[in-house]
Amino acid sequence: MKSLANYFIRSALWRDLRIRTSLIMAFLISIIGIIIAFLSDIYLGITLTIILAVILGIILYIFLILSSDSHEYISDLSDRIGDTEQEALLKMPIGILLYTDEHKIEWINPYLAHYLKDPNILGHPVTEISNVIEDIISGKKDVSSLPYIKWSDHYFEVVNQKSLNAFYMLEVTRYAKIEINASDRELVFGHIAVNNYDEISDSMDDLTLSNINNLLTRELNTWANKYNIYVKKTSEDHYIFMCFARDIVEAKKNNFKILDLIRVQSSQLNAPLTLSMGIYYSNEPINVLAKQAQSNLDLAQNRGGDQVVLKGDQDPIEYFGGKTDPLGKRTHVRARSISFAIQEQMTRHRNIFVMGHARPDLDVLGASLGIRKIAAMNGVRCYIVVDADKVHTDVKRLLNVADGYEEIKDDIITPQKALSIAEEDDLLFLVDHSKPSMSVSTKLYDKLSQNVIIIDHHRQGEDFPADPILVYIEPYASSTCELVAELFEYQPTNLATISKLDATAMLAGISVDTQSFKFHTGTRTFDAASYLRSNGADEKLIHNLLKEDVNNYLAMTKLIGTMDLRPDGLAIAHGEENESYDPVIGAQAADTMMTLDGISASFVIIKREDGTIGISARSMGDFNVQLIMEKLGGGGHLGNAATQFKNSTIAEVEKQLIDTLDEAEKSKRKDQK
Repeated sequence: MKSLANYFIRSALWRDLRIRTSLIMAFLISIIGIIIAFLSDIYLGITLTIILAVILGIILYIFLILSSDSHEYISDLSDRIGDTEQEALLKMPIGILLYTDEHKIEWINPYLAHYLKDPNILGHPVTEISNVIEDIISGKKDVSSLPYIKWSDHYFEVVNQKSLNAFYMLEVTRYAKIEINASDRELVFGHIAVNNYDEISDSMDDLTLSNINNLLTRELNTWANKYNIYVKKTSEDHYIFMCFARDIVEAKKNNFKILDLIRVQSSQLNAPLTLSMGIYYSNEPINVLAKQAQSNLDLAQNRGGDQVVLKGDQDPIEYFGGKTDPLGKRTHVRARSISFAIQEQMTRHRNIFVMGHARPDLDVLGASLGIRKIAAMNGVRCYIVVDADKVHTDVKRLLNVADGYEEIKDDIITPQKALSIAEEDDLLFLVDHSKPSMSVSTKLYDKLSQNVIIIDHHRQGEDFPADPILVYIEPYASSTCELVAELFEYQPTNLATISKLDATAMLAGISVDTQSFKFHTGTRTFDAASYLRSNGADEKLIHNLLKEDVNNYLAMTKLIGTMDLRPDGLAIAHGEENESYDPVIGAQAADTMMTLDGISASFVIIKREDGTIGISARSMGDFNVQLIMEKLGGGGHLGNAATQFKNSTIAEVEKQLIDTLDEAEKSKRKDQK
């Protein structure tokens, strides 16, 4: 009886609070009734006690039966669940792969086996069935960043359970193809501009002009038909086109050879024209696509033209072309309008600040002094922001000379002082760069980011101010000093007011960026140099500024001594892992290497004084070093570019550079086929 009561107490029914409470209440009421019965009549109390005992026995018996049935049901259910789990593990439509700590295949379920060409794969490395799966298991790829993976002509959603060394694969081929098809059918809008059309067509006779127009129409239509693109001419030098994303992907595989075709064939007609394209694709409304495509076209032209800028809603920006040195198309009309616009903006602000890139060169300081002088002509004070502790010897010498000019020395300030006196409505000039992250003081840029004017001669990149007041970027110019020198002609004060120091600094900037007028010069370059020389530029002072420190010269020659010349005429030199160099030394080494016979492009890798690894790249124009540096996170000109790496070694950076050069060479060979 005792064991029976214990079984009853342990049963699931007794553990149910509602049943237990009801029974206890009924039992208490029955006890109270029996006590009352005994008080009134002893025989009645005995009778009720017997009846209660019988009822309790019946209830206990029923509970035992119910508990037994429940136990059998649960036991049977557990067996069924166990069988189902085993059956599911073997037959459910989810691939399961168990692997060892060494990433070898330990077990696969039958469902996954039918995707394998060789099911006898146990004990083999995971890489034998998929490098993608191996990358996920090893942590090289993040599963959360992959909506699905493609494997064995199928698409799978995957989960990697590291704690159990288990990899799960759910096939979603049907849904993935629907998504891919929707992505392929995203609408693409593009603008095509014919560069220099107005300038060249003005001097053409009717027959040549007709031939040029026929060439453009014929080749663009042929290109469009090949890739199922609808193209429409909207003016003599402008076209628009539309297509699906899958079609532009096919055109991209061909690296937009239409650019090379137009450039070569138009040159044969003695009318060298180039194309610029801005392309955008997404699921957004057509007016948004057109606006974004126009923005990409502007970027392509600001980078010098003869190139394509392609951007998708969720994809990074891509550049194609830009293999040739941009043809000069600056006009005096544009210089005059920019000069007037700068004059108007200057008079609206109390103070002006001008700064260049970190570790400024003479082009930065010369342009900054020029902007300061233009501000003075308009009655506004302008501060030049320079970190004198982080400059090369030539800039340091110029700063020492500027110390002798009372009206100038107080306007050359540190970034810290600039931050303390700048107010949010002051005006900021960025010279010789357009990337805020490269500025001497990013904090000053952040403070004055609503009022920014950019003057630069480098091609525009991605890291660009969101909404500058005015942008004067001319990749065709030799230097920023050349651009600034042209602005003086349209200022309200007599040109003779330019000081000797201002003229000398700007001419020195031009001289440095052109390597003493050897490279990247045009008629406008010599016009600017002549103007500066006529206003007191001191060539002897420039010569003294450009004198190289003996130790720096020895360091440069040491770098050149490590040069490795590749068969394709590309030369790579590098510094020691444990030795730091001034970035200017690396640039000078790259420049000097270009004076050697047989070298078409030079790359110098050094460890900079701030711990980063830098590459200085140079070429004569036949090889586009800018595209190489952009792929490595940098930028610059076709013949003059650079980039930097954080948390890397010289050996690692050199390997990345060589891999990028090899990839570019493969792409070039592919284009030539």
